[in-house]
Amino acid sequence: MDFSIFNTLTPDKGSYLRDESGKKYQDLTSGGGLFPLGYDGVSITGDFPPAASEKELDRLSARISSKLQNKYRFIFFQDKSTALSVLSEFLSSRTDAVYCCEPSLLKLFPGSRFYYPWTCESCSLRPDTCGAFCTTRLDQELDFLKIDRTRFTLMASFLRDFPVAQLPDTYAKYLSGKKSLLIFDEADFFQQTGTLFSFENGPFPDLIMGGESWGNGLPFYFLGIGSHLKSDCLISVPVSPQIIRRVEQNLEIASQQDLEHKIVFFSHKLNLLRDCAITGLYSSGLFALLVMDREKQEKVLDKCRNYGLIVAIDHFGRGIRLSPMLTSSEEEIAQGIDILREIFSKI
Repeated sequence: MDFSIFNTLTPDKGSYLRDESGKKYQDLTSGGGLFPLGYDGVSITGDFPPAASEKELDRLSARISSKLQNKYRFIFFQDKSTALSVLSEFLSSRTDAVYCCEPSLLKLFPGSRFYYPWTCESCSLRPDTCGAFCTTRLDQELDFLKIDRTRFTLMASFLRDFPVAQLPDTYAKYLSGKKSLLIFDEADFFQQTGTLFSFENGPFPDLIMGGESWGNGLPFYFLGIGSHLKSDCLISVPVSPQIIRRVEQNLEIASQQDLEHKIVFFSHKLNLLRDCAITGLYSSGLFALLVMDREKQEKVLDKCRNYGLIVAIDHFGRGIRLSPMLTSSEEEIAQGIDILREIFSKI
């Protein structure tokens, strides 16, 4: 994704930002990223106070674990890099290879390799024909490299994979009987299912990573370790109590949104784009991907900015990613999609 436009804008209120001239831009993409609750109160001024108490950390851990049938113990961090370093050390004695779909993570894990869940060299399956991530290529690599099926880890990233609703069952089915570790990364984004986690009804992975969306612009990250894993050596690093309290407030705000109704409204408005010049449309919750070729993506991006609308190209360059904020009104969502319809009519 190209985040360069955000370097020239400053947060305003709700889902809006402003440039130096005062022009307002509606952000129709960051809801599925770091700002699910908009740009109100996204910073804490001054120095962070001393570390949160064990009681405060345990309270937050218990609250989020209850959403997953108390199957996890959560530890917290104020930056993702520290969390990933802790996870890497934890995995070092448990796995010979980590397969993940985010290249930036490869250097952090022992024997890590990149996999792209949607394209298979042997069968050329795509999301519109496959319906779930293709395992053929991954199986071929495991066989070629003679990797023990009981000593590899599959890291699934919900934010980048489609269709989200099918992923938990798909990954679990693939690993069934392999006794390998399954990690769900970025499974905390409200947008995709309207729930705190993207898989609250199971199946449950061995570990969970995420939390950036709960911080809503503040430095926050968590690791959720399955209760079946021995993890006494894993403890939280010092985290500001002010951040812990803000995260709790953010979770409360999110729980008060009428997400079910808003998701239905968003889906209805997306249907208006199906007759536009796009190759495909995939959606889950308040999260959508408009598939189109790269040339058209760049044209849409430029015209959207002229209209005061911010959208983004997805991580794999498949198309335009839409994800309104949880606090966006129906009027704002409708306005953004109407702008897109007008742009598609002109390109």
